Amino acid sequence: MVNRCLRMLNVVTQAIFCSCLAGCDAALAPVILNQYKDVVHISVAFKNGPSAPNVRLEPNTGLMQRKKGLVIAEISVTEPSGRVRVYKLPEFDRLRVNQKATYEVWSLSEVGVDLHDKAFYKTHLKDKAAARNKLYSR
Repeated sequence: MVNRCLRMLNVVTQAIFCSCLAGCDAALAPVILNQYKDVVHISVAFKNGPSAPNVRLEPNTGLMQRKKGLVIAEISVTEPSGRVRVYKLPEFDRLRVNQKATYEVWSLSEVGVDLHDKAFYKTHLKDKAAARNKLYSR
């Protein structure tokens, strides 16, 4: 009887622990948010980490990282028309100086790239479950 209770307690403890870990998803900045009206494909190169090649992003979904401290060096966006736009480090640095975001959210749209903070991300993300599926970890 005692062994059965201990096994049950162990199972319950593991379930609680796993639930806590699942609820505390390690989605870290920088976030790249698709503000286009259509699907785009992006490739991201980081200054201090591996690249994320050819990621498909639905409208109003984001690409988040699982490695702390990544810095974007370049983003290449293939628009629905087939046009490719490339944003490089000097543009990101210029936006960083002007915006001072503590949690970087890079918004990509027909207008270009812009930097926002976490509040923008929370209000503009259409489907948080879809974004979780786009967590990039290497």
